[in-house]
Order: sequence, then structure tokens, then C-alpha cells
Amino acid sequence: SQPWRRPSILILSVRPLYLARTQHWSCPGNCPKAKRFVHLFANGGPSQVDTFDPKPLLAKYHGQSIPLEIISEAKDAKASGRPALASKYTFERHGQSGIEVSELFPGIAAFLTDLKQRGMLDDTLVLWGGEFGRTPTSELPHPTTTPGRDHNRHGFSLWLSGGGVKGGYAHGATDDAGFAAVRDKVHVHDLHATILHQLGLDHEQLTYRYAGRDFRLTDVHGRVVDEILA
Repeated sequence: SQPWRRPSILILSVRPLYLARTQHWSCPGNCPKAKRFVHLFANGGPSQVDTFDPKPLLAKYHGQSIPLEIISEAKDAKASGRPALASKYTFERHGQSGIEVSELFPGIAAFLTDLKQRGMLDDTLVLWGGEFGRTPTSELPHPTTTPGRDHNRHGFSLWLSGGGVKGGYAHGATDDAGFAAVRDKVHVHDLHATILHQLGLDHEQLTYRYAGRDFRLTDVHGRVVDEILA
């Protein structure tokens, strides 16, 4: 077959799975670490404090207001004054890293194990994540619904596996209530730049000029998060 001059990417939209696949081609610079990309899309934005970011402090303040000094990083926090909502799920430590994972995900390890047994995990980049985070507090009471969490742009968690990223490594942190990122913050443009890098694409080389400004998949922002790469 003829060598590929650039990535050939196939997107299969079979909810909740998205698969991007790249073929081999000659690469003078950044060679792809991943030939496949799987996005386990968590529709609706599951809360980080119910999935991979346990916060025992929420049980202490359940039903009460969280002290403002704890969520000081969220300057425009509309959840200020709303009651804390503790997670109802159990967390356990898993794997050699001992990272805590919620009981919500009993089958994810099996999926990654299947990839590894078939020799596909090293060159398959797997991403789990939704479109936003959730607040550690309850929305205002409503007569027809049970208490739930509001949308939250200040901080949320996702994970990557395989495809040249470090295993058993947690990058960054949220505050003690899980409301906002407070250390080693990663913007969504940084995430996109990193995914493209692992697929052998330099996001800055995808820039084009239109209507007097630069455009690319990461807008005019984003950096590769080298700290998470193996």
C-alpha cells in the first residue's frame, strides 16, 4: 500500500463511544504515539466528586454552606451559599497506583484490560470525560425534582490511558470541596493540543488565517501537557 502523507482519521459516532483512527505515514518530526483514539463520552457531565475526585469534606458540610475560604478560587461561584451535597457513592483504591475510583465504573477496567490483552493499549489513546463539571453543592430546591448538582466550569476531572501517557499519575488538583481547580490547571485547549500531539499532529501547524485573525482546532491557545506524557 502507498504510505500516508498525513493522518487518515475516521470518526465513528456510536454513543457513548467515539473512535478516531490514524494510519502510519512518514513523519520527520513528531511521530504518533497513538494510532487510535477512543473517547468514552460521559453525556450530561457526571460530577468529578462522584467519579474520580472524592471529597470527604462534603460529608462534613452536607446540607450546610461551604465556607467561602475553601472555594475562594471560584470568584464568580453562583453556588456560594448553597448547601453542600455529599457524594452517595463509595470510592475504592484500584491498581498499582492506588488512585481512588467511584463504584460507578465497574466495567472500565475490563475495557482497558481487553485492549492490553490484545496488544492495543500502548497505541490506543483512551479518554473518559464529559462536557463540563458539576458543583459540590445542590441546586436550589424544585418541587418536582430531587436535589442535584449545577453545571460547573471552574473544575472537573477526566482521565487518559494508553497511547503514550503516564499510568497511575494524577495531574493537578481541585480545592477541598471539589469546586475549582487550584493546582496545575489544564485548559480544554491544552487537552486538545495534547491529544493531537499523541496522534502525531502539531496543533500550531493547523493554523489558518481568515477574516483578519488566526484559527485552528485549539483556537489560538493551548499547550501540550508534557507532564502527563510517558
